[in-house]
Amino acid sequence: MLCFHAGLLAVASTQFSALSWIWGSPHWTWDYFQYAYKDGWGYQYESDYSLPIVLTYIAAYLAGVAGYALAWKRVAGVWIGSAAILSALGLISFLIEGSHWLWDHHLSWIVSCPAISLFLVAVVVVQLCRAGGPDRGSEGRHLCTAEKQASVSGQVSGSEYGQVDAK
Repeated sequence: MLCFHAGLLAVASTQFSALSWIWGSPHWTWDYFQYAYKDGWGYQYESDYSLPIVLTYIAAYLAGVAGYALAWKRVAGVWIGSAAILSALGLISFLIEGSHWLWDHHLSWIVSCPAISLFLVAVVVVQLCRAGGPDRGSEGRHLCTAEKQASVSGQVSGSEYGQVDAK
């Protein structure tokens, strides 16, 4: 879930230019931090974001909130708490931004920091790998165990999803 959050966040924060960059376009952009607030009356509000970008941000931050809620059961602390708060703020702000397509209002509040969010995903994933044990078993733990086995033995072959055999 957290990797899905990171992937969607990377796509949304680059305004889909990361995908075109992968396919060969030399130009891409990255909004690594954004804070903006607008409110008022008497003017026509125009969003700085297209609907697909807003929906991708909403999906990314929703996956982040859900992923951190699931991870909180295994690893609690400052890092995961900060990441969950940042995802919740991002979700709220892009839900407000997305609401402009449903009804006319003039409030816009964007709080988004993909640079810190991506860093926090990496930190929390490492913490999850360290916190898990054979008795707790999860897909994430199997991936971390496979990485450890690969570094010890030098070879890993996967036959099915979730199964890894070290040779």
